[in-house]
Amino acid sequence: MLLSRHSYKAIVTAIALVLLLALLTLTLLSIVTMSLGWHVVLELAAHFQRQYCGLGLALFGLLLLTRRRLPICIGAFCVAVLLSNLLPWYLPPSGVASTSADLRILLSNVWDKNQQFSAVLSLIRQEQPDLVVLMEVKPSKAEALASLSDLLPYSFAIDGRGTTGIAILSQLPLTAPQIVRSGSNPRPVLAFDLAVDGHRFELVATHPPPPVKSQWFHWRNRQLADATDLIRQRRLPVVFVGDLNMTLWSPYHRRLINKTGLKNARQGFGILPSWSPIRSRLPDRLTSLFAIPIDHCLVSPEIRVSNIRLGAPVGSDHRPVIVDLVLPKLSASSETSARGDRLAT
Repeated sequence: MLLSRHSYKAIVTAIALVLLLALLTLTLLSIVTMSLGWHVVLELAAHFQRQYCGLGLALFGLLLLTRRRLPICIGAFCVAVLLSNLLPWYLPPSGVASTSADLRILLSNVWDKNQQFSAVLSLIRQEQPDLVVLMEVKPSKAEALASLSDLLPYSFAIDGRGTTGIAILSQLPLTAPQIVRSGSNPRPVLAFDLAVDGHRFELVATHPPPPVKSQWFHWRNRQLADATDLIRQRRLPVVFVGDLNMTLWSPYHRRLINKTGLKNARQGFGILPSWSPIRSRLPDRLTSLFAIPIDHCLVSPEIRVSNIRLGAPVGSDHRPVIVDLVLPKLSASSETSARGDRLAT
């Protein structure tokens, strides 16, 4: 029996309302988690704004098929809200540099269970970075990393159990090392002075724990606070790198930016999701649908970003992040001030 015209309209209207309700729920979830995500559960939900937006666009596409004007108008507003969390990261700021870079940094969480560590070494030789920051490095990989000494003769490593190891390899001398630890958290914040072709800057690196447990959540936040305090004491331009286990949409990321005055190097280059919670043999295109950006490079405003991109897979659940930076020339007074601060400390 064919549906009457009235019944057909009622069914389509009901479908439109269900789709709109789902879209409104997604939008509310996005707003609440970004604004109030100071609690561990809400913050975890805040990391998936990219997925909320993709699902919202799919729902809006279905909503358009219903041809119901009011739900479509409300749905369009919801989509605009969801897109507003992503699109600004694709808009180039004034700090994006078109000139050649002074410094290339390769950042990679190599994963402590990585069975393809040779891929990490190959990528480093291929990309020829000036500075490499590796996380989740086991002591057993020290010999393999030593094979890069012809390219990166300077190094510093913190040996750790499981996922706490961190190694820094450099073409440049790593001077004035500083290590900050908090309480029982085994993961440190590291800081160094470096100079390249007349450009002096400071490197700060860390790898806080993933905030999936209450204690780890507090450890991560304490570690980010330690990094913030360290950065605010610096007098030279700062490059802050690490798998920070938070995304661009976390309120803790916003607080870090606001307190330090740093900018995320991703600005103008897109989201660049670097880690996927899905570990399987599914094709990369499918696992990338669930990926989120948690590996970061933040820089002082006077440092310009020439390029930032994801590197080729290296057998880890993280993609490497490769950043090209243009460093500022320091005036003589800035050099003297920075040197005096170092002597004072």
